[in-house]
Amino acid sequence: MSTSVASVESAVRAGVQEPAAEGSYRPDIDGLRALAILGVIAFHASSALAPGGFCGVDMFFVISGYLITSIILRELQSDRFSFRQFYARRIRRLFPALIVVLLTTLVLGWLILLPDEFRRLGMDAAAGTLFSENLILWNDVTPYFFTWNRPLTHLWSLGVEEQFYLLWPVLLFLTWKVGKHWMTWIAASVIAASLLNSGTMVSFDPQASFYLPWNRLWELALGAILADREQLQLARSSGPLGLSGGALARFRPHLGNVYGLCGVALLAGSFICLNGTMEFPGYRALAPSVGTALLIAAGPKALFNRAVLSLRPVILIGLISYPLYLWHWSLLCFSHLAAPTAEATSFTIVMVLLAFVLAFVTFRFVELPLRHSPCRPPLVTTLCALLAFCGLFGYLTYLRYIPSREVSLQVARLMAPVGEDWLSERGTSWTVLPKQFVEIGAAPKKTLFVGDSFMEQYYPRIERVVRESGGRDNAAVFAVRGACSLPYEFSWAYGRAACKQHVERALEYAERNDVDTVVIASLWLGYFMNERRGELVLNPEARPALVRLRNTIAALRRMSKRVYIVLVGPIDPALDPRLRIQRTVLSPGFRVLEIASPSKADLQQRYLPIQSQLRQIAVETGAIIIDPMESLCNAVICPAQTHTGEAIYRDMRHLRPSYVRENARFMDETVLPLPVPSLLAR
Repeated sequence: MSTSVASVESAVRAGVQEPAAEGSYRPDIDGLRALAILGVIAFHASSALAPGGFCGVDMFFVISGYLITSIILRELQSDRFSFRQFYARRIRRLFPALIVVLLTTLVLGWLILLPDEFRRLGMDAAAGTLFSENLILWNDVTPYFFTWNRPLTHLWSLGVEEQFYLLWPVLLFLTWKVGKHWMTWIAASVIAASLLNSGTMVSFDPQASFYLPWNRLWELALGAILADREQLQLARSSGPLGLSGGALARFRPHLGNVYGLCGVALLAGSFICLNGTMEFPGYRALAPSVGTALLIAAGPKALFNRAVLSLRPVILIGLISYPLYLWHWSLLCFSHLAAPTAEATSFTIVMVLLAFVLAFVTFRFVELPLRHSPCRPPLVTTLCALLAFCGLFGYLTYLRYIPSREVSLQVARLMAPVGEDWLSERGTSWTVLPKQFVEIGAAPKKTLFVGDSFMEQYYPRIERVVRESGGRDNAAVFAVRGACSLPYEFSWAYGRAACKQHVERALEYAERNDVDTVVIASLWLGYFMNERRGELVLNPEARPALVRLRNTIAALRRMSKRVYIVLVGPIDPALDPRLRIQRTVLSPGFRVLEIASPSKADLQQRYLPIQSQLRQIAVETGAIIIDPMESLCNAVICPAQTHTGEAIYRDMRHLRPSYVRENARFMDETVLPLPVPSLLAR
């Protein structure tokens, strides 16, 4: 191991790591990279290992901003800066490993992914070659952490970084020509504006805050301002420009250890205290970003930097961090899709180890030789052509000119629900993030449906009933928003503040005189319950939201509104059509597994803590309970398929739209007009 580290470290000193100062190499910077990638891998492998490990990406942004800005400023100082050389270096740095991973992922994707997944992989591959995956994911309704069947989503961070470097060198060059003293102010302005926008946006549109480059610029600019101040200190000092990095701490040596300890504390707190259910980045990203900046500013001689970050095994991980980042997510995705549940942990460990091996091989035999090739102009052209080929391959896959692997008719039947949409009957493009409420029918009285996607899934049935009633039943108004319901304080995925506004608008609409019925449905256990030791328990913070829910329903009842509370139906991996398909590299490729349906009694016991609370609220307020499990389950099990073999569910949680339209009769009474004596007597 020591020989390998020594050989790659000598290569680094020859120019692999862009140094912070001429002729210098900071091993602790590679150590920081190691911390960042280990956090990301730990989170992706099992969030319990490092709940906030995803903020390793934020660490990379700060490190990158520091190193790249240091290079540009150094070259501007010596009048050697060239845009052509700068982007040629970026191409030699990024393209080789990216090309290898893209081609490998496309091949493995053809073998393992289902047709619609393979098509989407093509789109992600094409976007990855254009460094625009972040823009693709911005328009996606699926949060980043729930995308196991998309092995290239992690390329979003490369998109953010390279979009920054399209403009940052130009800005630095122009500022240098106008006046060097403006650099700090410009970087500080970028940090302030970007951070303020991200902090505001994260609660209204977390997708935009997470993926759009201007909401991440402040992290890269934080590293940049650190580099600018360091170069300024070096320029003002009497020593040569060849001083080692960490000049901010060098001129105040006693602060180095303080910076380092504070930085370590912030990073440790971020990895432990942050988690994937929090709104992020916003102001929460300050902790890992500032922690990284402090460790950079501490310099290579600070205690932690010298004793931990400069250890040779840590340096080696840092050196291979870029190909390791590229490999790990794709391999974890494929293992998650292909591994039986019982063997998932073993597969994950094997894939992580394989990612390390492939990263080292890629670094040693692809990156290093190509970065130091004497044929640099032809090499850059060749790399661009190869990446363009990957992009074309992906785009043709997306257009279905490159076919996916064939599936049997039995597998195709299981895949059918995935392509169905709850609102396809109307030909609308409405998603789980509606800009306005959706109305069905024109009857004088209305039923208002409020909730998240667990309410949205009933749209096909309600639309059919209302349309076929010819005006005899209530009109329907759907006020739904993904991952958003009355307990808005737990609705993190699409913006807590935006969810609160949506709920307030829905409740204001409910007060209208023409609304005589309000129906509330949600993934109640997702908002009010936490998993502890394999069991769901009531969230200690749920009590205020439950009280508010009760008071809201009581207020609606005082207005003589009929109120329904729709409980959660069956939720289990065995219900997911995709998880009933075994994926194998060898023939036959895909086959349907025989999986036992979940037990009704087990599910009822699992949901009991929150279901009992909702039933109690109904008793106290006079609301009506609808329990979908009474219709979707028999006395023993909750089947995943009808007696004819058709899938009932779209995924492990939601019902199939076509099944809902024909069979969800338990929702019909919600649009019956008042008064209905049999209902009022309940």
